[in-house]
Amino acid sequence: MKALILSLGFLFLFSCSKIETGLKLAPRIVTSKIDDAFDFKSDKKAAIRSQIEKDIGLGKRPLAIALIEHIDALLALSKKDEVTSREIDLFIETLRKTQLQTIQLFKTSFETVLSDMQDEEVVYFKKHSDRKLKNDLEETTDRKDFLNARKNSIIKTYSFFFKNISDKQKKLTEDFVNRNYAYFVERIKIRKQFSDNFHLKLVAKEPTASFVMSYFGGGAKEFNQVSVKNYFEDFYKFQADFWNMTTQVEREGFRKTLNGYKDELKKIAGL
Repeated sequence: MKALILSLGFLFLFSCSKIETGLKLAPRIVTSKIDDAFDFKSDKKAAIRSQIEKDIGLGKRPLAIALIEHIDALLALSKKDEVTSREIDLFIETLRKTQLQTIQLFKTSFETVLSDMQDEEVVYFKKHSDRKLKNDLEETTDRKDFLNARKNSIIKTYSFFFKNISDKQKKLTEDFVNRNYAYFVERIKIRKQFSDNFHLKLVAKEPTASFVMSYFGGGAKEFNQVSVKNYFEDFYKFQADFWNMTTQVEREGFRKTLNGYKDELKKIAGL
């Protein structure tokens, strides 16, 4: 099910050169990833893909409008000489609300995936999930490589918006991930706890759509509140420090990139 949420990365991370292209590709890619986890028969795969296409068709305009509002807020923030961790916190909190609203837009897709689950599909999911999470936990045992991968992932995300990332910013990123190794490991364990609970509900033939949507909407109760609070306080400070290290040239390029995405979103929203 995580694949359904990751499809929204086409919008939130702007990892595709054209957002509309990402939206067109998303149903096929997401359906394939969901099938990897459950090994559905062809008729159900077709139904899932069709429903995702419908939900994207209905939801892309309100989502585009919400993202335009986020871009405007970020553009305004980018014009300040320096930003604070509190300002980053408030901005990300608005993104979380959009995340929850986005989950609701795909409610029917969730229900289509989780409807009429066959026993062999549940068994397949359990094996797939256990294998994936075991591999993820094993990767954490090589702390150096694991943290380096985390650092590179963050730098790659920033590279969508900044052409040049300084050595100081790379060092800042490295220090950030090093401080939060325990949290990254805990996140994998939380995913396993969710997966185990999800599997138990599937075995018991309980309704699971609301449970899954709540988790991906940020409503997980399994999080250790102290650990999460400490991590995000550090995360907000890291984001502010990273931005405050950017040059005026980089900031102008950042705003140009955001305005380009905004123009695409306005077309999608019909504005």
